[in-house]
Amino acid sequence: MKSQCSQEMSSLTTGKYLLIPIKGLVVGESGKDCVWDFSDLKYSKSTQTLLCKVDSAGQIEISDDKQISYYAINGDTVWQMGKESPLEILEYTSPICCLKVPIEFCDSISHEFEGNGVYCGDHYLKEKGSYKVVVDGIGDIVFSDADTLRNLFRVYKQKAYAVAMDLDSPVIDSVHLKQVIEERYEWYVKDVPLPLYSTITITKYVNLMPISTSHRSYCCMPKGFSNMQEYIQSKDSLDSLENVNVKDIIHYDIEKTISKLIVNFNLDSDAYVSMLLANNMGMIYDSKRSHLAKGTGYKFAFDINGLKSGVYVVYINVDGVVYSEKIKV
Repeated sequence: MKSQCSQEMSSLTTGKYLLIPIKGLVVGESGKDCVWDFSDLKYSKSTQTLLCKVDSAGQIEISDDKQISYYAINGDTVWQMGKESPLEILEYTSPICCLKVPIEFCDSISHEFEGNGVYCGDHYLKEKGSYKVVVDGIGDIVFSDADTLRNLFRVYKQKAYAVAMDLDSPVIDSVHLKQVIEERYEWYVKDVPLPLYSTITITKYVNLMPISTSHRSYCCMPKGFSNMQEYIQSKDSLDSLENVNVKDIIHYDIEKTISKLIVNFNLDSDAYVSMLLANNMGMIYDSKRSHLAKGTGYKFAFDINGLKSGVYVVYINVDGVVYSEKIKV
């Protein structure tokens, strides 16, 4: 007999799912009895397709417009085993624990992962880093005064890793590394493993200097949600979600003492603020997250006692707008 997790994942393998790019998704509060206001979301007319399938052994393949991801089910847990894109093929020798099903409030997973592969057909590729999953909210999504979707779970996923490439050797080179920090917030209907809404922020670094940041959000329509699809189709949609103005609503400075790094900051409006302290190998030493009201005098403090001397990055994410500061400890 298949486990409950296997049965639920199998229900996703019947073909295509509609993936709708959106703008205006605000992370909002965490905890119990949350109310997430999605009434002002902008939906794109240009939709994408998510393809899901699973074989008899429980191996799962999910593909979107960017890559194919490979998963396996072990008991109640879904593991990412590898990924493939036009440029790279990678297999995780220590896989990524993505989600436990069924989802329960306050569940958390934290572990390290590692993978090896090939880039552009002739470069050895290695990824190594840490992954964290927390079910940090349960509550209702409000679409309008008359439309509310109740009892959803929000899952926070934090991924930080170093990337090394070499033509001649698969040995990772700690001098020539790229770093990636990825944060995801996903909203799940209970017992449906694909998120109904998700927002993803990915920042890439070279030598801990940021070179690019991408921020995107999606709505994914599972089976049985035809009323939601009708609601979305009734909303005003946009031909393009590009060129949306980004406002700096945070003003901060970083203070270093013998034992702490302290980020002092003010906010021009309410926001969900996430901060991480990481090294060049994708190791996160500390993280802070909170939904905060407009105001002044906020502080997030990181303990640096026991850290090896070197250069670290302080990563700050304010509702999808990312700031980074290199700090020598």
